[in-house]
Amino acid sequence: MDHSHEVDGVGHRIEAIRRRYVDRMWRGTVVIALIGVPASLLRILQLGWQPVMGLHLILLAVVLVVYLRLDRLGFGFKAGLLLVLLWATGLAGLASLGMLAAGIWFLAFGVLAAGTLYSVRAGIVSALLAVLVLALAGAGFVAGVLEMTVDAGSYVLQSTAWLTLIAGFGMILVVLLVSLGHYHASVIDLLHEISDQRDHILRLATHDDLTGLPLQRLANDRLDMALRSAGRNQQAVALLFLDLDGFKAINDGFGHDAGDHVLREMATRLTAVIRPGDTAARIGGDEFLVVLVPPIDADAAAAVAQRLDRVLARPIDFGGRQLRVGASIGIAMFPHDGEAPAQLRARADASMYRIKQRKRESDADRAGAMAGSGE
Repeated sequence: MDHSHEVDGVGHRIEAIRRRYVDRMWRGTVVIALIGVPASLLRILQLGWQPVMGLHLILLAVVLVVYLRLDRLGFGFKAGLLLVLLWATGLAGLASLGMLAAGIWFLAFGVLAAGTLYSVRAGIVSALLAVLVLALAGAGFVAGVLEMTVDAGSYVLQSTAWLTLIAGFGMILVVLLVSLGHYHASVIDLLHEISDQRDHILRLATHDDLTGLPLQRLANDRLDMALRSAGRNQQAVALLFLDLDGFKAINDGFGHDAGDHVLREMATRLTAVIRPGDTAARIGGDEFLVVLVPPIDADAAAAVAQRLDRVLARPIDFGGRQLRVGASIGIAMFPHDGEAPAQLRARADASMYRIKQRKRESDADRAGAMAGSGE
């Protein structure tokens, strides 16, 4: 069976999940910008104008422009630009305020975004790069190459500084949790869908598409399991071989739709007669196997066969017509008739043909008697 279509479908679903994920991160970034930039600008009242505030305004404008055209942009562009914006915000704050910068959290945001949008390796590389940047910034401030644009002591006493930190940190956490929550839910849904598809493919490989009954391979597996279990516990197993009588005449006379209808009805009747632990399987055009597991004996197996013979012989309604078929049923018992599945199958098959032959001879005798009485 060619599963390339299913594979392509999964690939498209994964790409759709990634696109939705980056779009949600962009929407969250817009919210962060709309709240964080005004909070940053409030610091003008206490700290005066700072160069980083101009960069924040530029980034806000970029974010809004991209958001307005979000549906028209490709995944690669949106993901790459998002990382650039997050790193630009983080680096700007780090360069101006050092470890006091709320923008440091944007570096963490960028690391997580790289890991989820691209790969774990990309996330690790981003994390190492972020650590390196922090180390370089720390060395720069310690060596006096970098200087804070405000007095650290007074900065931590400013309410606007804390407002900026709270707004940035809080919104980043919310965006991450919401985005990752949707991403996780989408992946779980996809895994469930893949599992359902796998189960469906497995069922198609082991069950008859027309009747829903197990195919010969699955029937053989269940027979083998039943024989091993019965052998260990010194119990019996019955194998019934069924061949429908008169099916070819219906299939030829009324068409394949009528034949399919008969087969489906036969399958329904078979499963209604046998026990839940037993197995009825379709192994050919109009041939069926029934595995009767312990507890069972020869008399009980014969009783099941007689009941099946009566039930299967009942008329079948098809478009107002009453169709009739019968069944020739052969029985083989484990261990009396054989201990291997092939032996039991051969004995049940031979028994079925003897019964079918007797039916033909009986029908021939009846027809001859009717013809003689007519003369």
